[in-house]
Amino acid sequence: MAAGVVYLATAKKDRSAYSAYMEALGDVNKYGNLPVPLKIRNPVTKLMKEVGYGEGYEKYDTESYLPENLQGKKYFKP
Repeated sequence: MAAGVVYLATAKKDRSAYSAYMEALGDVNKYGNLPVPLKIRNPVTKLMKEVGYGEGYEKYDTESYLPENLQGKKYFKP
């Protein structure tokens, strides 16, 4: 355990994760609760399925589902 403590104590300190979290939190405060696209919502009832929840869902899709306000935004910058 002593070796682990020494390693962590002497490791390079980085605030990039904290900065990313704070930037994302700022966007939450600024934009509020943004809607989730219907395509990635889970249709747990018959009505939800009829409305279009989960329609066209693909497991490994390359499409971005971020809201327009957040398109192209990168929070974590190492």
